Amino acid sequence: MKRTVFALISAAVILTGCGSGMTVQEVGTPALGIDEQSGVMMPPEDERDFVDIDLWTAQSCYPPDTETVIVTVSNNTDAEFSFGEAFKLIRVFENGKQEAVEFKEGGDCFTALAQVVLPHEKTEFRANLAEHFALPLDEGEYRISIEGMGDRDAVFTVSKDAPVPSDEPQGAQLSLETEQAVYAPDTAVIRVTVTNSGTEEAHISLVNFGIEQFTAETCSMTPYHGKIGCETRLGGAVPAGGSDIWELYLDDFPGLKLTEGEYAVYYDGAEAEFSVQANAAAPETDGVPDMLFCMEKTIPDDGDGTGSRAELILLMKDGTLWGGAGGLSRSDISELFRKQALDTHYQMLKKVDADAAQEQYLRIKDEVKNGEKVTVIYPEAQPAVEAPRTVWYTEIPLNDDASQHITMGSEFCGTFSETDNEAVNAVCAWFREVCTREE
Repeated sequence: MKRTVFALISAAVILTGCGSGMTVQEVGTPALGIDEQSGVMMPPEDERDFVDIDLWTAQSCYPPDTETVIVTVSNNTDAEFSFGEAFKLIRVFENGKQEAVEFKEGGDCFTALAQVVLPHEKTEFRANLAEHFALPLDEGEYRISIEGMGDRDAVFTVSKDAPVPSDEPQGAQLSLETEQAVYAPDTAVIRVTVTNSGTEEAHISLVNFGIEQFTAETCSMTPYHGKIGCETRLGGAVPAGGSDIWELYLDDFPGLKLTEGEYAVYYDGAEAEFSVQANAAAPETDGVPDMLFCMEKTIPDDGDGTGSRAELILLMKDGTLWGGAGGLSRSDISELFRKQALDTHYQMLKKVDADAAQEQYLRIKDEVKNGEKVTVIYPEAQPAVEAPRTVWYTEIPLNDDASQHITMGSEFCGTFSETDNEAVNAVCAWFREVCTREE
């Protein structure tokens, strides 16, 4: 999809055109401010020699028809810095003369985003030659000059005898795919499958993350303003060779209002395009999560009795009841469920009526959504000795950055505590009976 103009609205990263005095100050390092020419964070002009940034290409020599050159950017300083997506390709002739390679028609358009490199870490920059220049390239020496890097360039040569770049992904390589190709304007949640085909774990950040909106002449992006982490709507990492499913709530993109047109979920160079149409069907969602309820039993470890371990019973949305050791996050459990691989970590105990199970979950959800406060009421006198404890709970997605953990009841030394909400107590009694009843 061709981009002619790109406007980024973000409180986290300010790009070209902002006259802000935004700085990042680290002890013992120069202050990093917004460069007015490149729109990225760099030290003041008279202090840039103190920043130690290294660049190198994955190969020293490439064939003339190479479409993408991967550049490693290494930040050897104590401060983070950022650089832009735009780059130039410069031909170096044998007599020392240097000349910028002309962009092909439409090839001088770049996404106006900044990549952030944390102190003493590396990142990869993918120079897409095929998108911006006419191929094949002439043989000889070239430099990739990245926006915001000053005179720090990545040098490589082009030769017909050069090895073809390996197709094996290096580092973290993400691809995105939306659950649907077309959404309605009143869509509240967009589910995206994120696949990491690279060789390293991908750590998700707020940088370079948003929803793009395309028109005939422009492309604008609304950044993601929610939280990221294991206990939020987005997991904090995608393992190498693995995948995850993101639930993107549109209220986490402030100011975005879906109207008919073309869009894309964008994350760090990867895109998942989708359309918005007035007559589109709503996403196929039943309003319930993959894991409806959980019973967690804490049991003293065998041995000296100083430690403990957790055993779980999980009731999933399809009515299957699973048991096994604790340790996996809620997002990990959901991923296994969607891949039909729960049996790799848990044992299936029984199956109950799925409609009845979902009805019980929605009963609690309605109570919480209606503003009901759910408080667990404990007995006046708690037992004074340590003993196994069992807790029944669920989690309700709210309109903020996380889910609310609802403890429906707990049992400690034979003393049972429940909530101050009769509807929640009734669901808890139903789930307790499901977990303990012999089939």
